Amino acid sequence: MRTILAAAACIFATWLVLPHPSDAENRRALLVGIDHYDGGHAADGPSRSSSGGRRTWPNLRGSVNDATAIRELLIRRFGFRHQDVILLTDEQATRAEILEQFKRHLIDSAQPGDLSIFFYAGHGSRIRNSNSTELDGKDETIVPADANRAQADRTIIDIRDKEWDRLFTRVLDRGAKLTAIFDSCHSGSISRGAVPTAAQVRFLEEDDRDVAVLIGEEPPAHPSGQEPERREGALIISATQEDQQAKEALHRAGDQTEWHGAFTLALTEALNETAVNATADRIMRRVTAKLKAEGLQQDPAVAGAEARKRAPLFGGDPDGDVPKLRINVVRAYGPHDVDVQGGSAIGLTNGTELVSAAGAVRLRIANVRNLARSQAAVVQGDWNRLKPGDEFEVSRKGNADPAALRIWLPPAVKNLHEAEHLAAGLHDHLLQIGMTWVVEPTEQSPTHLLTWNGSEWLLHGPDGRTQKVGAAPTAKQIAERLQKERAPIRLYMNIPPSAALQRILTASIETIPNPIRLVKNSDEAQYVLLGRLSDGHVHYAWALRNPIRSAASEKADSPMPLPVHTLWGTFNDKPMDCAHGGLQSCLAGLARIHQWLSIKSSPDDRRFPYELTFRPAASTPAAGSGTLREGAYRLMLESDRETIKNIQQTWGIQQRYVYVFVIDQSGRSTLLFPNDASKEYENLIPPKGFEKKSPEHLAMIDLGDSGVMRVHAPFGVDTFILLTTAHEIQQARQLIESEAVAGSGQETRGQSDWSITRQFRRSLPANAGDGAVP
Repeated sequence: MRTILAAAACIFATWLVLPHPSDAENRRALLVGIDHYDGGHAADGPSRSSSGGRRTWPNLRGSVNDATAIRELLIRRFGFRHQDVILLTDEQATRAEILEQFKRHLIDSAQPGDLSIFFYAGHGSRIRNSNSTELDGKDETIVPADANRAQADRTIIDIRDKEWDRLFTRVLDRGAKLTAIFDSCHSGSISRGAVPTAAQVRFLEEDDRDVAVLIGEEPPAHPSGQEPERREGALIISATQEDQQAKEALHRAGDQTEWHGAFTLALTEALNETAVNATADRIMRRVTAKLKAEGLQQDPAVAGAEARKRAPLFGGDPDGDVPKLRINVVRAYGPHDVDVQGGSAIGLTNGTELVSAAGAVRLRIANVRNLARSQAAVVQGDWNRLKPGDEFEVSRKGNADPAALRIWLPPAVKNLHEAEHLAAGLHDHLLQIGMTWVVEPTEQSPTHLLTWNGSEWLLHGPDGRTQKVGAAPTAKQIAERLQKERAPIRLYMNIPPSAALQRILTASIETIPNPIRLVKNSDEAQYVLLGRLSDGHVHYAWALRNPIRSAASEKADSPMPLPVHTLWGTFNDKPMDCAHGGLQSCLAGLARIHQWLSIKSSPDDRRFPYELTFRPAASTPAAGSGTLREGAYRLMLESDRETIKNIQQTWGIQQRYVYVFVIDQSGRSTLLFPNDASKEYENLIPPKGFEKKSPEHLAMIDLGDSGVMRVHAPFGVDTFILLTTAHEIQQARQLIESEAVAGSGQETRGQSDWSITRQFRRSLPANAGDGAVP
């Protein structure tokens, strides 16, 4: 299993091995979520010594929520029986219990054609192994809840990749399918953003002991070339690349906020938005888009046969009937207070309507309380007839929240001039004592932050400690505190807005056509307002809450086309365009682009199975996966012959109007196809007469001479969007390239006559290496 875990340093990997379709399928799952470890401490608490070759044991916040959400999905949406899903959380999830339940539930019970699922959310780590043949000489591990107990000094409690290799092989040898999911992390390098954050990385520092000394030599888990991920029909999904982290994210569910793994959250949302038998590649495209739209650098990678990628994630027939989502009554307290088993984990939203099996009673969700529970009101029928366990089906989708851009404003300061004076004094003091005053926090990672909480200033250190420095500290007092810290010191002071600026920005949200939500907690935000002192003046800009810094450079690198930050500008109560630092117009531009990145496609668009591809011209150098080198490309729509053949024999391919546009690194959106050179109806795909064409002819469609684009400087991460609809979009250029994005909803109504897909490509100079960062 090492080859899988090493493929992504912070890994969320999925193995799925398919038997013959005619085999019977019993499905069982073991789910593990660990937030609290023996001897662990709060994530922002002090470091402490511990057992087992590690110094610190920070607890997590969202792992139990992740495992609970997956349980809800498997039972409510995918039809697993309650008794077939075992959940271990926190102190239950010891090494012995995890291994025993895996053996009993997923190996011993497995028969040919069965499906065994293992899910883990918690800390990942590494341990030295001088017997390892890997270049780094280390084993990847997951960390059970008891890994910090006393006996860990003498034994290894972590469950290593080689142990998982043996366990997975035993499942597959029984002819069963296996899905193994790890939302954990094996890389811990991290840089500080411009605002404090409580979000954690699921990585525990490495165990510095040597496996070879404690255990000795180990026999191979399987014959050479028979690794689980190489077995026929396997699918491997990794959430991150080797230099990325598996982060936690704050999510609002009903009236509450909950921590989750960012990838698990994106996966559960994607599974709820698509049909149960949606293909794996379609689900992963949605997951990728969601992570990008959150400003997170977690780039999933999918490995496996093309046929498997185009099959449902959890097995079954992509063309088969879709089972219905079933929800049970817990208890009815009155006509407006019916407790139902189902919540945000299975995609319920306020306004969702449910109908009983006989159709005698209808309910409407009034309040989604949490992951697994909601409150409903009776809209038809007698509530007195409801009994615990009564089964309901979703008859109508609820009011899904729009894809709002989430922003955070720091608390306003009463006297901005005093804040300016403090900043100017700190700037001078730091320079005098050899410390660094950070002007651009997205290009230079600060070690310390100075922020305003509404009543006093807070000094945040690199170890997570926060010091209160008072409502009116002097620059000298803060500098003296910093001198007690270990060098080097790089301080960023986030100058808060005045009350007037805060009022103007808050009011502007209501006038911007695309949805924006002002959040109270910066951990919920995608963009935050930053203030800085530069050249004697206070400037403000919108910035990604957690910009990503590459290992080779401290300069922040946006993992999506939204800019790391907008142009800095001074406060002006008169509207200004974004090019001159106008905060309101820049915010409107961010919201417009974010909506294009977040629009949810129809849940079932199987009648138009095409993906956007790029065919380089003869003079254009070849590029690696996910990159486009400088040069010319023809835009193509691609599917596979077998899929086309199946659609022709069932529903038939649906003609659609095709629109291709790109959002570049600076946030500029440009319509690529159709354009002024396109012929009438050239973007109606497949073209006229397609009904008589063979699957071979329809598997690859050239968008014609007008569908040629050039990649040129400036280079960066671009998003290519393929929008298809059964109805022509009038004035498409104005819709896509102007700020009136809200009108797109009128053109994309319906359940199966439109779609939107996104591809993220890094453009490179012609002579650059595939890994180059422009």
